[in-house]
Amino acid sequence: IHERLVGSEMCIRDRENLLLNFVKNDGTYYIYYPLIICFLETMLRASEMFGLTWSNIDFINNTITVDHQVLYTRYEGKYQFIASKVKTKAGNRVIPLTQRAKKAFLYQRKQQISLNRQPTIQVGSYSDFVFTTRSGRPYTVPNVDKYFSRLIKAYNRKEAALAKKEGRDPISLPHLTCHVLRHTGCSNFCKLFYKERLDIKILQKWMGHASIAVSYTHLRAHETLMNIV
Repeated sequence: IHERLVGSEMCIRDRENLLLNFVKNDGTYYIYYPLIICFLETMLRASEMFGLTWSNIDFINNTITVDHQVLYTRYEGKYQFIASKVKTKAGNRVIPLTQRAKKAFLYQRKQQISLNRQPTIQVGSYSDFVFTTRSGRPYTVPNVDKYFSRLIKAYNRKEAALAKKEGRDPISLPHLTCHVLRHTGCSNFCKLFYKERLDIKILQKWMGHASIAVSYTHLRAHETLMNIV
C-alpha cells in the first residue's frame, strides 16, 4: 500500500480501497476495519494508537489529543503493559479529527459495545481504551501485525481464485503492518500538501516528527513519484 510497494498514486488508492472493501465485508477480519482507517487518517504510531482512550477524542471540537503511549514490553522480569510519555517532545500534540476518522472511531465505539469488548484493565493512570481485545486489554503491535499478515493472505487467496475464474491476473496486496499503515497515511497526506502547496511544518506537527527532515522525506518521495507517473 505504501508508495514504495506500488507503481503509482492511483494504485495506492486502488489497493487501499480493495483492502478496505475486503476487510469490511469479511466475517473474520471486519473488526479491524475502523483501525485501518484510523491509522490512515491520523498517522499515529502504533503505541500511540493503542494507548488512545475515549477521553483523548473530542467529537465536538474534532480533535485528538496525543499525550502518551502504551507498550507491551518486558519490565521487572515479566511482560506487561506500560504507559509512558510519547516518543519525543514533538509527539505530544493535538491533531485534527477528520470526518473519515470520526466516522471510523464512532464505528469502533459501536463495535466495542456490541462485541462486548469494553476495557477491563488500567495501565498507569489510563483506562477506557479505544482498541481492545476480547479480554478487554489494549491491542499490541505483534498481535495486530500477525492478524494483518493473515488478513492479507486471506485476501490474496480469495483474489487469486476469483482472478483465475475470470481469466485475468490477480491484484495482490503487499505485506501490511501497523507501521506501513502509518506511513501510507503520511504518503496520502503528502499528496494533499503537494497539491495544495501547504506548509510542511503543519504536516510535521501532525505526524509528531521531531525533525522536519523526516517529514520532508515523505514529501520528496511523493514529488519524485509525481515526476515519474
